[in-house]
Amino acid sequence: GSVDGVPHVFVGDTEGHVEAWRLDGGADATRVSRINFASQTEGCVYDSVSGLLWVGEEEAGIWSVDLDSGEKNLVHAIDGEILVADVEGLDIYYGENDRYLVASSQGDDSFVVYGLPANERLLKFRIVADYENGIDGVSETDGLSVSSMPLPGYPAGVMSVQDGYNVAPGENQNFKVVDWRAVQALIDGNR
Repeated sequence: GSVDGVPHVFVGDTEGHVEAWRLDGGADATRVSRINFASQTEGCVYDSVSGLLWVGEEEAGIWSVDLDSGEKNLVHAIDGEILVADVEGLDIYYGENDRYLVASSQGDDSFVVYGLPANERLLKFRIVADYENGIDGVSETDGLSVSSMPLPGYPAGVMSVQDGYNVAPGENQNFKVVDWRAVQALIDGNR
């Protein structure tokens, strides 16, 4: 991500640490902060609009972190219903008028969309099989990415998710791509 126009990298580990590193050009980098959590962290994403770092802690939930003060706020806790451990991938979709935080709820093979900046839950959904085209549903997701950049056939962008398990014997894990217009239609239908 870019903090105040300066490139940064955010790194988490299995010990519950998330570090922010400023890229100083070339091969040089400077650690600018270290945030500690009680357990393993997974996905994180920096919101360039609010200046908050969003961090998924596998067994706790989704945190917002103010990088200036270091203040952490558990915004969406694991509850076994909406967010089911583990929280894994996180990303932000920047639309024309809206921003959405998208999280994978690995424990029940689903995805949750929150509206920013209000942090309200807008949608929970699953990516199911398309048997006509021989594509299985998505399960055991470790990571995801969303983009609002128009792509050929995807004018509103895409959501790409890692699929950890495939039904066909001998088939490796892979990635599934979803037209963002389908996700947006679900969000709009739930409002």
